[in-house]
Parts: sequence; C-alpha cells; structure tokens
Amino acid sequence: IVEALAINATLTTLDLGGNQVSDTGALAIANVLKVNQTLTSLELENIGLSDKVAKVIAEALTMNKTLTQLHLACNNLSEKGGEAIADALKTNRILTLLDLRENPLSTKVGVAIANALEINRTLQTLRLSSTKFDDEGGTAIADALQVNQTLTSLDLKCDQFSDRTGVAIADALKINRTLISLELRGNHLSHKTGLAIGKALKVNRTLSSLYLFGEYLSCKTNQVMASVLKVNNTITSIRLGYREPSKEERTAIGNAKIDRLVRRISSHSEN
Repeated sequence: IVEALAINATLTTLDLGGNQVSDTGALAIANVLKVNQTLTSLELENIGLSDKVAKVIAEALTMNKTLTQLHLACNNLSEKGGEAIADALKTNRILTLLDLRENPLSTKVGVAIANALEINRTLQTLRLSSTKFDDEGGTAIADALQVNQTLTSLDLKCDQFSDRTGVAIADALKINRTLISLELRGNHLSHKTGLAIGKALKVNRTLSSLYLFGEYLSCKTNQVMASVLKVNNTITSIRLGYREPSKEERTAIGNAKIDRLVRRISSHSEN
C-alpha cells in the first residue's frame, strides 16, 4: 500500500479502519503523506495508532496539499500526539474534516486545538467527543469559536464539561456566524446552560442543529427552547433531555409552531 501511494496518481480515498496496522506500517503511511498529492480522504480509525505515528502525521499535514479529510478516531492518541496534530492545524490550509473522537487526549490538547482554531481558516468539521477535555479545554474551545469563522460542525459530546463550558459556548454563539451543527449531549450540563444557550439562540441566526441531551437538564429547558423557536427561524433540529415533556411543555412547544422542525423537540434518549 505504501509503495502504491508513493507513485499512484489516481487514488483519492483510503480506508484502513479496523485493521491491525503496526506502528511500522502506520509510520510508513504517514511518511508517504508528505509526498502523495492525490489522496483526499484517509481513514485510520481504530487501528491502534500511537503518539509516535500521530507526530509523523502532523508533520505530513504541514506539507501535504491535497488531504481534506482525516479520520483518527478510536486510537491511542494522547497528549503528545494530540498537541502535534493541533499545532499542524495552525499551518495546514487544506484539511476540512478532522475526527479525533474517543482518543485519550487531555485538557492541554483541548487548549492546543482551541489555539489552532483561532488561526486555521479551512477546517469545517471537528469531532472531539469522548476526549477528556474537561472545562479548561472546553472553555478554550468556546473562546476560539468567537474568533473562528470557518467551522460549521462541532462535536463535543461526552467530554466531561459542566455549565462553565456550556455558558462559555452560549456566549460564543452570540458572536459566531458560521457554526451550523453543535453536539453537546452526554456532558454535565444543567438548566443554567440551557437558559444561556436559549438566550444566545435569540440572536444567533446560523445554528440549525443542536443536540443538548443530558440528565441534568430540567423541564424549564424545554420551555426556554419553545420560546426561542418563536423568534428563531434557523433551527431545524433540536434534541433536549432524556424524559418525556410535560403537558405544559407540549403546549408551549406547540405554540412555538415547531412542526417546522425536521425532528421535534424530544426528550427521548438516543444512542
């Protein structure tokens, strides 16, 4: 595969996800990215990638001029590998999708990615669920959203965030004009976050999809979102909570005319 990538002039997509690839093989593939000029999508999900390989991939990202999608989910990338990838985003001007889901990253990586987002002008989709960023990393990313003007889809589910991050993200939504899809389910977010995001959505006119599942949300969150829908005509899909709405909430939701939503406000859990 490595030899073929070095000379192939037509292959644009390579999917090795789920295969048993040794560090030696992965390193070879990473090094080829430095010279390959046709591959646009590389899938290396769940192949046991290490930080050593991630560093070489990061080096390649500073040289490669064609790769637009990089999938590295469900590997063994931690702080060193994550920081290397984040630093590469500061100079890379091609990548539009980066998937780092379910890697044991750290707060430092969250901050590093946030710093990169303030500079990067091409990344559109960023998947960071289950990466253990906690609030320090989360608030840093929220602050970056006030500056970044290219990201359209952000996945931050199950990242151990509290209302501190939730409120910071809400503040960012008042300013950001590019984010279309936001995934926050599985974090420790309460009605405080729901209220803050609700207020933000009364002025935000770009976000169309919001996922805010969480067992800490209250019935008030549904009511807040119902009032938001009376003035926000951009939201097309919204998910809240884990429980059935009350009769009062259903009435409020109905009055908000959310029949226009692709999927109604719901409190049913999703996998």
